[in-house]
Amino acid sequence: MQERELRDLIAEVKDGRLSRRTFVQKMIAVGLTAPMAGMMLAHSGVAMAQPRSRTSRPRPAAVASSRFCFGRR
Repeated sequence: MQERELRDLIAEVKDGRLSRRTFVQKMIAVGLTAPMAGMMLAHSGVAMAQPRSRTSRPRPAAVASSRFCFGRR
C-alpha cells in the first residue's frame, strides 16, 4: 500500500466515510497489527473509542429474565 492510499483512508475515517473498524480490518489485511492501526489513527487525530462507563451496570441474568417472563418493570 502506498503512502497516499494510506493517507486517503485516514482522511475517510476522519470525514466519517469509513468506519474505524473497516480501517483496522484493511490494515490487518496488508499485514499490520490492530494496535498499530489504532496508533496510526490516534496519531492522525482520530478519536479513540470511549471507555465504558462504570455507572451503568448490567442486570444479573436471573433478574432480567424473571422481569421479562413475568412482565415486571
